[in-house]
Amino acid sequence: MEDFKKTGLLTKLSVKQIEDSIIGNANMRETLFVPNVSWGFFREHEADLVMLTRAGILTEYEIKRSWSDFIADFKKDSYHADDRISYLYYYVPEVMADEAAKYIVPDDESRWKYHAGVVGYDEDGICRVHLACNYPRQKRLYVEDMYEIARLGTLRYWAERKKNERLQRELEMERTKHDGLDQDKENQEV
Repeated sequence: MEDFKKTGLLTKLSVKQIEDSIIGNANMRETLFVPNVSWGFFREHEADLVMLTRAGILTEYEIKRSWSDFIADFKKDSYHADDRISYLYYYVPEVMADEAAKYIVPDDESRWKYHAGVVGYDEDGICRVHLACNYPRQKRLYVEDMYEIARLGTLRYWAERKKNERLQRELEMERTKHDGLDQDKENQEV
């Protein structure tokens, strides 16, 4: 057993940084990305990130930061079995990418255990395909499903924006409070 299988996180990158790496490798003018898609679209699982093309092809990206996180995905009752997903890729730390590909294809490519691809990423966010997805369903989403993905992405955007604005206000209040204390201290010294 490889040493990396015994350790915890295998990357210093945050999930958001890994998402940025995935998105950075795509044509943003031709695709739509939405993080954390579950309620409102998938019934059985949550997708870390989905990409929707203009043609209605949906790709799911599962982001893994450790071996145990990767293996846990296969122990769930439901395994990304939504027929609206055309491609499924696991994004894993480069150090475990070959082993992850072997887990999906245990002996040879004629015996695929799971229909997914594996992409390894390094600490700079550079990605390399280790195993291409062998089972593209190439099912185009209905317009209603495409709209639902776009709607969920919009909800995520506005919720994140609201959260960031709240944090910015709290930071400004803290700065004002701190500046006021500094001013009081200066007045006392005079």
